[in-house]
Amino acid sequence: MYAIRAVVLMASDNGPGTRWNLERIVQGTDAPPSFMAKVLQQLVHAGMVESTKGPGGGFSLSPEIAAGLRLKDVVVAIDGDFLLAGCALGFPKCDARKPCPVHDEMTLIRERLDAMLSSTEIQRLGAELLAGEVFLRNKR
Repeated sequence: MYAIRAVVLMASDNGPGTRWNLERIVQGTDAPPSFMAKVLQQLVHAGMVESTKGPGGGFSLSPEIAAGLRLKDVVVAIDGDFLLAGCALGFPKCDARKPCPVHDEMTLIRERLDAMLSSTEIQRLGAELLAGEVFLRNKR
């Protein structure tokens, strides 16, 4: 997910006044430029990323935003909560009383996924990226 890549990249160098222009984010994430521009605007609209226009402008995470940001926040901002709440087979009505064929299995998977997304801090991932412990680009 390109939104996660962009936010983690920005968290890796989030000093005061640090701005990331689109080209730098695209290079750091291997994302298509036009698609990344749209993703960044969604993140700005969600209040997770700040955008500054003009010379020296770009995108950034404010320290207040970055401090509490979790993977779940980013996923929900871009894709909504369908991944964690919708029916895996796309049925409009699927619950414990009227389950689809994979409802019970997906409930367990969703619980684990929700726990992982809720507990994973973007700042930690940014620090791991900066330390070279994780990567955002497919190094061939």
